[in-house]
Formats: sequence, C-alpha cells, structure tokens
Amino acid sequence: VIKNTLDPVWKPFTVPLISLCNGDVDRSIKVLCYDYDNDGGHDFIGEFQTTVSKMSEAQNSVEVEFDCINPKKQKKKKNYKNSGVIVIRSCKIAHDYTFLDYILGGCQLMFTVSTMSALCSRCQLAFVPFSASAVL
Repeated sequence: VIKNTLDPVWKPFTVPLISLCNGDVDRSIKVLCYDYDNDGGHDFIGEFQTTVSKMSEAQNSVEVEFDCINPKKQKKKKNYKNSGVIVIRSCKIAHDYTFLDYILGGCQLMFTVSTMSALCSRCQLAFVPFSASAVL
C-alpha cells in the first residue's frame, strides 16, 4: 500500500515462482490494481495480463510497461486509453538450489567411512579405513 500519491513506487518483493505461475514462466498471469481506501471499499483501477517471461525482460535499465485497463470504463468511453501504466523496472528469476538439485544434476560425492572394532580383552581399537566414490 502506497498512500497519498497518484504515482506510487512499490518496494521490491519476492514471490515463489511455484506460487505465481506454478513454475511455468509462459503461463498467463492476471494483475489487478486497486486504489486503497481506509474504510475497506477499495476502488478497482484496472488490470492487465502478462507472463513471467515478459516481466523478466525488465533488466539492465530496460523497463517493461503495461496499460492498466478498466473494462467498464473501456466500454463506456470511446477515447479511453488506460487508467494508468504499470512500469516494471526489474524482474529477476533467482534459482535457490537444494541438495537434491545437486544430486539430480550428477554431482560427484567423495567420502570416507571408518569402522572401529575392539581387539582382544585389553580393548585396543583398530581403525580400518574404507574409501568410496559415488557418481550420482
């Protein structure tokens, strides 16, 4: 919520890709824009549709713009252009890799396993080193 301005600038935020578009960057996303009212009767400004792929074009000082369209106003007014423009200045897809991603990616694990065994009645310990290599 950005109060008392007709030209708001929102803080950067993060949304998991799975929540936004089920991981499909070409899936259509509908964005709705409202004017906040303290009494809870928020006013609909407009909407637009896009994809994560399209929004991701906004990088390295390249902005992506979307006309915020109110369909009711568009039907009533012949000269209606938009109810505002949404400008995306930056959109990046960051990959957070898990251990499972590394394993499924074919990484090589090197590890050493040692066993201990008690010898004779004086409880001396003997270490038997064992090395193994696994390529998953």
